[in-house]
Amino acid sequence: MITPAWACQQATSYRDAIEMRWPATERFALKAAPHSVGLIQDFLMTGDAEGRLQEPDLLTTLDDARQWLAVARATWSAETRLSAPEFDLDEKDLAPLRKVRDALFAEVSNRSHGRPVDLSSLASHAASADIEIAKDGTVSLLARGRGWRKVLSWLLLEVYRSQQDNTWQRLKACKNTKCRGVFYDGSKNNSGAWHDVRTCGNVANLRASRARKRLQTQED
Repeated sequence: MITPAWACQQATSYRDAIEMRWPATERFALKAAPHSVGLIQDFLMTGDAEGRLQEPDLLTTLDDARQWLAVARATWSAETRLSAPEFDLDEKDLAPLRKVRDALFAEVSNRSHGRPVDLSSLASHAASADIEIAKDGTVSLLARGRGWRKVLSWLLLEVYRSQQDNTWQRLKACKNTKCRGVFYDGSKNNSGAWHDVRTCGNVANLRASRARKRLQTQED
């Protein structure tokens, strides 16, 4: 299970963001995923529908959602050295954002259990992006829309970027069904199954060992 490490605080500058890193991820002492995929991990760690995290859902109240978004934007800018999109969240955006988070988590969880990852369910939410060409010829993709749809556009652009640098397929949900930790699998062959082998991994191994002993006892 995940043990909370610190309460989320609002970053007031890029320096604060660098020190804090990703706010939702670090409150559970999870190692942050690298590059663009860190934003997706952090979004997924804002909370969950079943309450397994035992920490406040950062997308339940408008104040918490805006605070999380402010810190995440600053951290993303510090990480990518790009200007983060501006957002205009209000109360009606919160429920759709939680639905998007749960749908995205379900797909990341599929990967951990050997099932195919299919993000097509998010296509119906009408996320879109703009293409911008700078004077030096640099082509950029920019999130567009309003409210939660713009946040979704930003997230999906980061999925796209992480697919290009081969980090997307390493983002996984802990295989322990009583845990909701989302982690970056840095193993050489991308075979990691637990957010922490010493906690969730040991619990699973202990259960498997007990099951084998029970079976052996029944056979004897």
